Amino acid sequence: HLLLEGLSVGVIPSGLADEVWVLLTILAEDDQPDLAYEEEWIDGVGASGLALNTVRGVAMNAVMAYAYWRKAQQSVEGAEPELEPRLGDLLDRHLNPQIERTKTVRDVYGRWFVYLVECDTTWATGRVDAIFPLDGAHRELGEASWAAYLRRRVVVPGSFTWLRPRYVAAVERAIVEACNDGDGEEVDTYADLLDHLIQLY
Repeated sequence: HLLLEGLSVGVIPSGLADEVWVLLTILAEDDQPDLAYEEEWIDGVGASGLALNTVRGVAMNAVMAYAYWRKAQQSVEGAEPELEPRLGDLLDRHLNPQIERTKTVRDVYGRWFVYLVECDTTWATGRVDAIFPLDGAHRELGEASWAAYLRRRVVVPGSFTWLRPRYVAAVERAIVEACNDGDGEEVDTYADLLDHLIQLY
């Protein structure tokens, strides 16, 4: 949590980037949460709660904050921001569902997606299918990241072009379930979706 806070508010000196990175790589491989732990607690606190209350979840949030922190330090006028290669490699590793199988970490990718776009548009948009899978064996992981993305209620220019199939699928699902009695979480998700659609319009 200290690393996440320090990176988020920018109080860590830029000269400590390598030392910070070493700590993040260690924490990002922590065993907590495993699938059993996630299954036990996710109904109570949700993936977002686990992402802020487990070692790997907090570490991955800090990795995202590190990306934004480094972008601010390395920005060159007129140059397109890019992720550090070591950062892109770590993010790709945790997008591999054979390695990272938790909804907890997928929540982190969804929550920080708009910031990843700012840090490296090419990287982020090229991994939309991996971050937000719509179908197949990993659909539930995609739903976790999509719900977290919607909760941000932030729409960046071009996002509808990259995410159109996800928005369409979300609207279709909302229409199908409109006549059903949804729980509070579903109502919140629909409100988040509506907010996005208003911004896009």
